[in-house]
Amino acid sequence: MAIDSKWMWNCQGLFKARHFLNIFHGAKPDTTMVPVDKNDVLERLTNLTLLLLEANRPLTITEICQSIPGYKGGPDEVSVRRQFERDKNTLRAEGIPIKVVSIDNGSQLGYRILKSEYYLPDLNLTEDEKRVLAIAASEVHIDNFSSLNPLRKLGVTGQLDTQSELPVSSTLSSHPELPVLFRAITNRNMVSFSYKGRDRLVGGYGLVSRKGLWYLVGFDTSHGEVRTFRVDRIEGQALEEEGSTYEIPDNFQVGAELPNFDWEIGESKPIMAKVRFDCEVAELVTALVGSDKVVSHNSDGSKIVEISVVGSQSFRSWILSYGSHAEIVDPPELREDLIKWLGQICEYSEQYRKSDN
Repeated sequence: MAIDSKWMWNCQGLFKARHFLNIFHGAKPDTTMVPVDKNDVLERLTNLTLLLLEANRPLTITEICQSIPGYKGGPDEVSVRRQFERDKNTLRAEGIPIKVVSIDNGSQLGYRILKSEYYLPDLNLTEDEKRVLAIAASEVHIDNFSSLNPLRKLGVTGQLDTQSELPVSSTLSSHPELPVLFRAITNRNMVSFSYKGRDRLVGGYGLVSRKGLWYLVGFDTSHGEVRTFRVDRIEGQALEEEGSTYEIPDNFQVGAELPNFDWEIGESKPIMAKVRFDCEVAELVTALVGSDKVVSHNSDGSKIVEISVVGSQSFRSWILSYGSHAEIVDPPELREDLIKWLGQICEYSEQYRKSDN
C-alpha cells in the first residue's frame, strides 16, 4: 500500500494527540500491544512508543521485533531494520526522546524512552510567571498559529483570557528541519546535512530568526570555523549525529555572529562595494549602515558608502529599493550585474506585452 505524505501527516497528528494528552495530564498510557498489519503506521508507532516507555532497561532490536506485531520478518530482515529506523526518526521528529546506548559490552545497541524526559514535569509556575508567558505567547505566533493553547496545559488559564486580544507583534516562520536542529543543539550533538552541494557536519551554537528567516549558527568542521546557514537552504534532511558531542564556547553570543544585513550573509568571498546615494536618501542610509561606512561627502548632499557584499542578490534588491536615488559606483562587476538583470526584466516584460496583445 502506498502511503502519501498527507495521510502520513494525519497519522502523526493523531499519534501526537493520543500520546501528548497523556504527557500533559501526567497519565500513564495503556501499554497493551495491539495486533496490527505491517502498513498500519499509526499503531506501529504507538506500540513502539509504549514498549520503549515502559521498558525498565534498553531493548535490542530483536526484542522490539518480537514484541511488536508490526515488525514482521524479524531483525535480520533488511526491510524490517529500515522500517524500524524510519519509525525511530519519525518519533524523534515529533519530539519523543529515544535513547540509544551500547549494551552487551558494546556488541549491540539498546533503545529506551526515559519517563523523566517523556512526561512534562510540574513547573511550579508563579502567577507572575504565568502572566509573562501569556503575554509572550499572545504577541508571537509561529506560521500564524498562536501558542496560547499549549499554555493551557501548563496551567496558564485565567491569564490567557485577558491577553488573547493583544495585537500580534511578530510572526515567525516554521521549517521541518527546526525540531532536529533544536534537539541536536540541546543534546550537544553534531548535526549533518547538505548545504550548497557539500556535506556538512556542524556543532550548532544556536538558532536565530531574522526577517522571517531562520539561521543556524555553529562550528562547521569542514571549514574549521564558525559559519551561518540559512535553514530553508538546507538540502534534504538534517540528521542528529548521536555521540558526536561538542561544547559551546563560554560567553558566545549567537546574535553577534549573524550579520546585520542580508547581503552580508553567505559563503562567497566578500566584495567591497561603493554606492552613491543622493541627498534625498543619504541621511537615511547613513543612519541605517552607520556613519563609519561613509567614505565621501559630496557638495550636492550625496554620499558614497562602502559596504561588504557577500550575497549579491540581496544587495541588488536593497539597491533597487531606492530606485533612482542609488547608484553603484564600484566595482564594475556588481554594476554590470545589476544592469544585466534589469535588462532581462525589461526583455521579459516586453515579450509578455507582445504575447498579451
